[in-house]
Amino acid sequence: MMRPYIPKDDQRLPDSYGLELTLLSGKIEKFDVASHKTIKDMGYFELVTKDDEWYLFPINNILKIKFDKDFSKIVSLAETKQATLDLSEGRH
Repeated sequence: MMRPYIPKDDQRLPDSYGLELTLLSGKIEKFDVASHKTIKDMGYFELVTKDDEWYLFPINNILKIKFDKDFSKIVSLAETKQATLDLSEGRH
């Protein structure tokens, strides 16, 4: 399972992030998410809320996915950590 975050060994990491799904029906669903992933072979988007509620949405029912700034912070910290690892291992 691909996690959108790195292990909570950095206190700068938020515990969760906001995710907003706009469905083809026009309905907007908002979640406070701990993790998400795409299950491509089954055609689903899976998310787990910070309250441990699991949701599956058919990908073909999703019009738009919007993340908040906390998710951007998680991605940025993960990229910085990976770049540091790459440098320490001699990869460029």
